[in-house]
Amino acid sequence: ADMRLGGTITAFSSSNLAYTPRDEISEYSASITATAQLVRRADGKVLWQGNLSRSESYSAQDNKSQQQAGESLAARTASRRLAEDLVARLLEDF
Repeated sequence: ADMRLGGTITAFSSSNLAYTPRDEISEYSASITATAQLVRRADGKVLWQGNLSRSESYSAQDNKSQQQAGESLAARTASRRLAEDLVARLLEDF
């Protein structure tokens, strides 16, 4: 069967996750949410659709560029794991 898998990132956020005893942020969480659909090309019928989300934590840094690098790495890791979750869900359902 000729199918098309498509998806949309619906949300990305970075939020405070943990604090030090002095009430300073020590850890953040990068979260990504997406919707996905598997569509049969012949007739456009949606064979599967779902929502997925993943989060990945990263350490707070005093240096802004290191902080941004940590957030970027966490976002890439969360995205990769979200893609792995999508493949697993598709394999379970078919």
